[in-house]
Amino acid sequence: HFDEVVEEANRLPFGLAARVVVLFDIFARRTNGFGFAEVPIGLSDLPLRIGLLRAIPLFLLGLCLARAVELSWPSERAAKILLTLGCAGLVVLQVIGRFDLPSLTCLAAIILGAGRLPVKHPKAWIEEGAKLSFALFITHIFVGVVYWSAVHKLIDTVPIGIGWQWLMWLAGFPLAIGAAWAFHTYIDQPVQDRIMPWVRSRG
Repeated sequence: HFDEVVEEANRLPFGLAARVVVLFDIFARRTNGFGFAEVPIGLSDLPLRIGLLRAIPLFLLGLCLARAVELSWPSERAAKILLTLGCAGLVVLQVIGRFDLPSLTCLAAIILGAGRLPVKHPKAWIEEGAKLSFALFITHIFVGVVYWSAVHKLIDTVPIGIGWQWLMWLAGFPLAIGAAWAFHTYIDQPVQDRIMPWVRSRG
């Protein structure tokens, strides 16, 4: 039965996405971060200025996990097992050391397991939070680069006390969430509203 599950998973889109993530990681290590580092670094250590190269395979993986849920895979029983093992494995891995790809595997299991289970008590604010997290994933690197570049330049040119520096650091969080909300409200959701009827009409 386990072999059948693995075989079915490999047929699904995220089987391909998982291979893409691994290949990106291997290529990054063999090319010293695509030529942007002096020593071999994995996908998770790529500098922010080439964050797109890290985002592409992870974004593809997320899309394929969502597609697997739409295809009603796996079963609800298997989803509960994936969710439990993913949570336990992620905690253990964080305790014993740094293991990026195994940790990503656990995160994928958590997302797939939680996404496949039915929602017993749906809440609008939780749904909106989930949509916001998607927008945050897309926008946070760009917002972070722009904001922290400006903050560092300001600190280098104007004498600013440590208290104000801490406030600017704290401001990064609501700024990132605000930018994600604006992206979701004015770009992502309107685009989805336009293309989803066409997607649904094609099955």
